[in-house]
Amino acid sequence: MIKDEKKANCHIHITGALYPQDLRDVAVKSGLNITDFEPLENKMSFYNSDIWAVAKEVTSTKAGLEEALKIILNREFEDNICHLELTINPTGMLKRGLTVSEFVNALEVASKRALELDMNFKVKLGVNRKDGQGSIVEVKKIYDQCPRNIVVAIDLNGDERKFPTKAFDNGFLALSNEGIPTTVHAGEHFGLEDSLSSAISMKPTRIAHSLVASSDDSILGKIKDAGIVLEVSPLSGLFTNAFSNIKEFPIRKFLDYEIPLVFGSDDPAIFDKNLSEHLSVLEYCGLSQQEIIELSRNSFRNLLN
Repeated sequence: MIKDEKKANCHIHITGALYPQDLRDVAVKSGLNITDFEPLENKMSFYNSDIWAVAKEVTSTKAGLEEALKIILNREFEDNICHLELTINPTGMLKRGLTVSEFVNALEVASKRALELDMNFKVKLGVNRKDGQGSIVEVKKIYDQCPRNIVVAIDLNGDERKFPTKAFDNGFLALSNEGIPTTVHAGEHFGLEDSLSSAISMKPTRIAHSLVASSDDSILGKIKDAGIVLEVSPLSGLFTNAFSNIKEFPIRKFLDYEIPLVFGSDDPAIFDKNLSEHLSVLEYCGLSQQEIIELSRNSFRNLLN
């Protein structure tokens, strides 16, 4: 029933959306040899740096990036996705030799492919916390050279436990004050209330995950008062050990506070779960099939365009 619904996938990362065979196919297009990393099937884990290294390497050529985007678009189409917001961290790609013009051209090729599939294709440019505050300026320069009909926001992602969100407050607040839509990964694990509070102070359009908000009513109130939309990926916290049982996913708390939500599959190849499967598990949180469908439909009110 959910599978047959038209859906918006508003939180998905390019490097986490490629399965082992995808990586091999993209490597061929990139002209790279990745035999040293085989068998890749044994490496599909969120915490295995090898698989991320391969994904980053093979998508850092124009041909490889184009192939990766084509694969992802086709697979999302199979899951009835009609609006896709894909997060891509460009600074590493440029360091590995991709040029800005090649990057933009690959996005334009993907956008044309999406139109053929009757799909809206949008991109969020990512800033990884490990790259430091200076990377905000680098990503902003790339953002300024990208077509606004494709690139719609700048995202802060990466390990918030090792690299505090607070260090990026001023840079991301400046982007928000400039009118650039921003999204921030924050509060992904319980105990990170300070990280989430810092994210709220950045005036983002959205905050991704925000699990910790469910344990602090005052933070939920701030999110609601600020009109911030939450990007939620129900199964993500399970696979990253943020919680041990899907019944702990705080969807009811978000709904009780009338927090606007959008949904995403996050890293579908790493988790081996598409958006339909992320939505379906909400039944274990006490939602009916019809409630889940209505939530999915309501997310179309909060898209980045």
